[in-house]
Amino acid sequence: MIKLQALTEEELSKYVDDSIGGSEEYDLIQRDRRAKEEIKRIETAVRRIEDYIKSARNRYNDGDHAGFAEAMAGITKGTKTIWSLSYNLSELTGEKNVSLPTGGKTSFLMDENKIKVERLNKDDDIWKITLPILLPRKKMSAAVPGYADSYRVPIHHALEREFPGKRPRYYDCKVDVVVRHLFGEGQKNIDFDNFDYSHLLNCMAAFFLTDDSPTFYNLHLTGKRIEQESKSEIYIIPHNAFYSVWTGINEQ
Repeated sequence: MIKLQALTEEELSKYVDDSIGGSEEYDLIQRDRRAKEEIKRIETAVRRIEDYIKSARNRYNDGDHAGFAEAMAGITKGTKTIWSLSYNLSELTGEKNVSLPTGGKTSFLMDENKIKVERLNKDDDIWKITLPILLPRKKMSAAVPGYADSYRVPIHHALEREFPGKRPRYYDCKVDVVVRHLFGEGQKNIDFDNFDYSHLLNCMAAFFLTDDSPTFYNLHLTGKRIEQESKSEIYIIPHNAFYSVWTGINEQ
């Protein structure tokens, strides 16, 4: 069995192309991704129109004719954008329903029972989550059916197990999230920008952060070679304790 985590970017790309490139499964995955992107664009356009409607109402009540005309132009432009995006979406989904062919079961990328959650310092409220693998890479989304769930669900389950009741959210301070990539024996170094952080950060936000907006956290990436199996460490640190903890992490 091929370990996708151990492949280089070039090897992973070739694996994706050789394994599923041009197949019906691959086409469905690609169409599903594009459909979701179009839906997100539509949602953004709707929010902008709502803002323009509020602005138009306020400008009209204030007697600001120029501002009212500008807001109406924004509504018109937004409506045309939604029509165009909706047409694109219908082209993607018109022939058949788009769904990821998981065979009725998702194969998780990691064992949730091997995910370790620990509180390092009660006074400073520092948490550490250790994953038994390197974070998945972006290109793996095309090679793994049900990729989003296979990545997100094990982490979410491990955190639910640790926090069955109240979640340890940081409401009163900004925090720093450190992702530490530990490259084990036989694993080539991987550029940080090739890793997929989105599902990880969504899980962190669900349990620790007020929101996953940069307003509430800073993200830091670091890496090191080790003699054991590859793994990932995630630290959740109140900002006032970050620099001392960061120094300690890099000295390990």
